[in-house]
Amino acid sequence: MSRVTVSHWETSKTLPDVQSMLLLANLFVTTTAKATDDGIAALLAGQSSVVAA
Repeated sequence: MSRVTVSHWETSKTLPDVQSMLLLANLFVTTTAKATDDGIAALLAGQSSVVAA
């Protein structure tokens, strides 16, 4: 995946596909449910992008 692709995810221009979500969840030792829950919470809080802690 390219830097441009990730940049588009970070700026909410596009969303990752299911396969990418699964690979990223595995890489960061989390679940897709946890990742999407955090993203939804950030959107509701008014943040334009989500940055992993």
